[in-house]
Amino acid sequence: MRQAGIAAVVMAVVAMLSTCRGPDSPVCPSGKTVCSAGFQCIVITGVDWCVKATCGNGRLDPGEGCDDGNNSPGDGCSSDCHAEICGNGIVDIREGCDDGNTVSGDGCSFDCRVERCGNGVIDLKEQCDDNNTNNDDDCPWTCKTAYCGDGYINDAGTPDGGHKEYCDDQGESAQCNSDCTPSRCGDSITNISSGEQCDRGGVDTPTCNFDCTSAACGDGYANRDAGEDCDTAGNSATCDSDCTIPVCGDGLRNGSAGEQCDDGNTVTETMCSYGARTCQACNSTCQTINLTGPYCGDGATDPLPGGGVEACDDGNNVDETSCPYGVSTCQGCNSTCSAVLNVTGYCGDGIVNGAEACDDGNNVACGTCNATCTGTQPGRDCTGGVGCMQDLDCIPSLFCAFWGPVTTGTCMAPIGRPPAPPL
Repeated sequence: MRQAGIAAVVMAVVAMLSTCRGPDSPVCPSGKTVCSAGFQCIVITGVDWCVKATCGNGRLDPGEGCDDGNNSPGDGCSSDCHAEICGNGIVDIREGCDDGNTVSGDGCSFDCRVERCGNGVIDLKEQCDDNNTNNDDDCPWTCKTAYCGDGYINDAGTPDGGHKEYCDDQGESAQCNSDCTPSRCGDSITNISSGEQCDRGGVDTPTCNFDCTSAACGDGYANRDAGEDCDTAGNSATCDSDCTIPVCGDGLRNGSAGEQCDDGNTVTETMCSYGARTCQACNSTCQTINLTGPYCGDGATDPLPGGGVEACDDGNNVDETSCPYGVSTCQGCNSTCSAVLNVTGYCGDGIVNGAEACDDGNNVACGTCNATCTGTQPGRDCTGGVGCMQDLDCIPSLFCAFWGPVTTGTCMAPIGRPPAPPL
C-alpha cells in the first residue's frame, strides 16, 4: 500500500527524469534508472527514485516544501521534500489514501484513512465498526448496529449464558419468531407462519388449547378451561354436540346415546296439546310415544290452554242454522266451540231459515225443495196425485203406488197397496 502511494506521487517526475540522460546524469545502483542532471537517485524499499539533488541538504531550496536533512519519508517531510500532510493529494507514508481534501464520507477520511467497514474506525455513515466483517456479532459487515430483523444471526452471548439471537429471517417465518427466537408451540408467541392459531405457553386457557389451536367445542379436544366436559367432534355415546355429558332431559337429542327424542324434561306426557288430535311426545326415558289430544268437535267440553273450558262441543265443527225436523227452537254450538247457538226453525217448516236455500213445508224429496232444504227441484206430488217415483216423494203417511204400466206412481194410503210395476 505504501509503495503504491509513493508511486502515485512521484511516478510522473521519475518517468521524465529517467528518460533524460546527460554527462551529469547519475545512474541508480540497480543500473535500471538514470536520473537527470540536478537530481539524485535514492532507493526506497527497493524502488529507485530520482529526486532533486538539493533535497535532503537541510536547506529549503526553491521548489521544496520542506527539507529535514534526509530523504527518508514518513517523518513529516517526504523523500522528495514535500510536506507530508493529509489532504495534499499525495498518498504519503502512513496514509491509506489522500483525495486532496480533509472531508470524511467520500471514501477517504479527514485523516487520510480508507473509509471502509471493518477498519475498526466508525467512519461517517457507519453506526459501528468492530474491525471485522463478521455477521454473527453486534456489528455485521454493513457496519450498522445489529438488530433483530436485519437478516443476520447475532450469536453474541448474553450475561445469562444465552445468545442474543437464535435465528433471524427478517421477520416471522415457520422456523423463527419475530423476536429472533426459534418457533415452537408453548413459547407464548403466536407464530401464524408455523400454523399456530394462538399460544398461551403450552397450557389450556378459555380461548386456546395447549397445542396452540383455538379452543372451540367440536374440535375434538376437551378443554376444561373453556367449560367443556367432553369433546368428540359431535354427538357420541359419551358426549353431546355441545360438549356436555349426554343426559335424558337436557333438551339435546343424542341418537348415539340411544335417545329417540329429548324435550328438555323427564316427564312422560299423556296427551297432546289442545287442538292436536294426534301427536308424538317424549317419555321420561327419551323414547317417542304416540298420543291423542282434546279438540273442538270431540263431543266433550275440554279445558283450554289459556284457562277455562270450551263453551260447548256438539261433536262437530259446524255452525248449526236449523233445528231437527219438527223442533221449532233448539240450541247448537258454533264451529270453534266458543259460543252456544240459539237456533229457530227447521227444514220443512215452510220458512227459509239461516242457510236454507228453500223450504216447501216438508223434509221429504217431493215438492219444489229437496229433503234437506239445500236446493230446489222440479215439483213432485206430495198429496196423492200422480207423479211420484218413490215413497220419499210422498208425505210420510203416504206411499208411491203404481197402477198398471205407467212410468210414474200415485201417492196414496197404504191400504190395498199394489205391488210395484214390473221392470
